[in-house]
Amino acid sequence: MVKKELDVMFSSKTVVWETPQNLYEELNNVFHFTTDVCALPENAKCENYYSPEQDGLAQDWRGDCCWMNPPYGREISKWMKKAYESSLDGATVVCLIPARTDTRWWHDYVGKAAHIEFLKGRLKFGNSKDSAPFPSALVVFGGEEKLKAVLENKYALLNHKFEGRSMVLVPVRFNKSAPVMNRVNKQPISRPSKILAMNCDCISGAQAHIADATVALIVTDPPFGIGEGKFEKLYNRKEANVATGYVEAPEDYDKWTLDWMKEAKRILKPNGSMYVISGWTNLYSILDAARKLDLSLVNHIVWKFNFGVHTKKKFVSSHYHILYFCKRNGKPIFNNHCRYLPDEKLENGNSVLYQDMQDVWEIPKEYARGKVKNCNKLPEALAEKIIEYSSAPGDTVCDFFLGNFTTATVARKLGRDLIGFELNKDIYDCKISDFIDDLVA
Repeated sequence: MVKKELDVMFSSKTVVWETPQNLYEELNNVFHFTTDVCALPENAKCENYYSPEQDGLAQDWRGDCCWMNPPYGREISKWMKKAYESSLDGATVVCLIPARTDTRWWHDYVGKAAHIEFLKGRLKFGNSKDSAPFPSALVVFGGEEKLKAVLENKYALLNHKFEGRSMVLVPVRFNKSAPVMNRVNKQPISRPSKILAMNCDCISGAQAHIADATVALIVTDPPFGIGEGKFEKLYNRKEANVATGYVEAPEDYDKWTLDWMKEAKRILKPNGSMYVISGWTNLYSILDAARKLDLSLVNHIVWKFNFGVHTKKKFVSSHYHILYFCKRNGKPIFNNHCRYLPDEKLENGNSVLYQDMQDVWEIPKEYARGKVKNCNKLPEALAEKIIEYSSAPGDTVCDFFLGNFTTATVARKLGRDLIGFELNKDIYDCKISDFIDDLVA
């Protein structure tokens, strides 16, 4: 698709995306919609509909079972607010929207929905020959009793072949008033993500528990081999808030790096991605191991953070390296519109998307005052950015060095499964309790 066409698709001047008819029909068989709250005469899905002239936002939706495929421009937040507030008055509103988990309207309103599903792949809207350049989601406000009946023995509203592509959908959040039942043991499911976190060495753990070419994304922050266990003194941290038992890297850093990266390559899918966070001291060891394993370096990203160790006789180090690898000849997933659209601008008029995709990331470290943590903790914003760009909902993410379980926390929040390892029993025992409902035996 040429750039001019993409610009039009994302422009706030062209925001009408006609609902795929077969998707609507399957949902209508479940909900029996009474009103299309946002439609044009030529694409209305219900006999009763609100056109732009009638302004669905100004109408009363109470008591209706509504279908809503809203404009995808800046007005979408108003439609999501209306859908949520109408559900409080007794309406059921089923929405087809872009999966924009980074936006304020998503967190303000979608997080309050009764049911959310991410659609795998990209939809073809209307009569378009091309798939949309953004992922989509189904969001249901209200209708808890209907959802409970429909989802009693399955996870998703849609489970058929759609557009020649399997619709393996990921339910992200279910309102407590409409519990979803596990199809095997009939027990309530509060979160769908599967977490397999093990207190063991990553090399032997991966060999024992992960099959070849099964992981879509690896995000890992290995020990840097610079005595991190003593960093609480350098950073003036309270010793009581730093977990004991930190496991330093082996003395032969080169061999150890090659060994764990060999396992990482083995479990990575042919089109998977691997991000390794490193300091500069042993950066060569990681690059050399990647060369020996015939991994391709896609990007060398610099993470600039907000403070470093004070120095007197050299410059302060206030950055880490993020090495983005894939397998040779691999075509890794890269969701370039997962966070921002091309027409979104900063106050100075520059593109937000262009800034977000540059290879220098300015992301502050997290202080987490009063909380027990490992000596190093990745910011959730950093893990979120990597996972959003380089995986899809339902994918398996792996972290060889879980540490503070940041990757696991973000993967669960974004609807990904997680498998990982942490050798330090103290930090493992401290963090694993947060995931008790999602653990896979």
